[in-house]
Amino acid sequence: AADLHAWVLALHAYTEAAAEFNEALGKVAASPVISVVCRCVCDFLDLNTDADLNSLIHVAATARQAAEGGAEPVAYDSAEGSADESKLQRIRQCVTMMETDIRYSKAEHKRQRDQLEYRVDDLSSDHRPVFERLCRNPEQIENDKLASNAITFVIKAFDLLDAGHGRSDDKESTTEQFKKILGFQNDKLSDQGFSVFQKRAHELTDHVASQRLMGSPEGLEVQALIRMSNRVKNEYEVALRNESSVMKQYDPALPFLAQWVKGLGGYLQKSDEHRRKQEELDALKKNRDLLQKKLDEDLERTHAAELRRLPKDVSDVQLLEVKKQLRARAQAGVPHTAIVVSLQLTRNVDKTLALLEHLPAAMQALEHLAEPTRLAGIHPNSIKARNYVRVSDRLKAPDVLPAAARVGAEARQHLSVKTRA
Repeated sequence: AADLHAWVLALHAYTEAAAEFNEALGKVAASPVISVVCRCVCDFLDLNTDADLNSLIHVAATARQAAEGGAEPVAYDSAEGSADESKLQRIRQCVTMMETDIRYSKAEHKRQRDQLEYRVDDLSSDHRPVFERLCRNPEQIENDKLASNAITFVIKAFDLLDAGHGRSDDKESTTEQFKKILGFQNDKLSDQGFSVFQKRAHELTDHVASQRLMGSPEGLEVQALIRMSNRVKNEYEVALRNESSVMKQYDPALPFLAQWVKGLGGYLQKSDEHRRKQEELDALKKNRDLLQKKLDEDLERTHAAELRRLPKDVSDVQLLEVKKQLRARAQAGVPHTAIVVSLQLTRNVDKTLALLEHLPAAMQALEHLAEPTRLAGIHPNSIKARNYVRVSDRLKAPDVLPAAARVGAEARQHLSVKTRA
């Protein structure tokens, strides 16, 4: 009986002490000075947010207690999951960079296309007599690398335009094949024949510009045209440096051919590069989607296991949506407990995400609030000027200024005594 009586007295004393503690805790929590001090600490740590700071600190404290007590449920943080998350993030970054590159490439491609169409418009009746002279001197065409390669390019390109796929008559000389394209007959180039050549030149340019000359089975022939165009480009530069007599003799016809072929080949090459980039981007996106699907399935399995521990006032649909959004933002490491508590407070996916965005800073602020001596480790230069102003304004509030002044005076007095000592 005596032991039982002692136990009742001890229990009563504990109950009274607990009540007093809770009452004192409530008074401290309600104290405007303590509240301002806490906010000042958060300001020093750059935790300036429109989110509810009290809720944010509460979420951080709950997550910290769960982690310290070993009560944190197994979240989506396995080694394999983390590796997949990192891989997915890298793929997303690559996709973004490639999309930007392709977007700029398309803009450059359009300018190149405009230049190409503008170039073929230069082909006029003034060129006809010069092309006629060129056809009458086959030896110069065959012996001059620039003329020979430029004309061979035109022959092969027109062959592709006609869907011949390399069916041009190789038994005929380059000059004879070019004469047929120009409509050169009976030792003359008629206005009608040259007009047909002009029309066909515009048609070829349009096919190249619209990329209708690309793709299988023309792919190999197109690659050959690109290589031939690069040779023409180099030979044209050499001819300009050496002031080629052949190019001067057949000006403006031969310079036009060289520049037109350069433009056609350059556009074909850029189109091919763009096509390859697009294929790489499509492959990356496919890998991204497959990895995303795998991670979604893993998350669904983890989520199913967590449902057994989920509080009744938290929606499992909202919990899953928050986790998916966090993963998409590369924040998959947010503790499960923090997400659950945030949802209990907000009951809203968007508000929860806004709260959790500042959780790392809140965890850091919580460490300093729990152990104020940590504030001594904050270097003044690391504090942003706007946060100094924010803290100063808080401490000047009418209900805080007297206490702040008293603490400041005590600190200065303590420093003075310490200095004299």
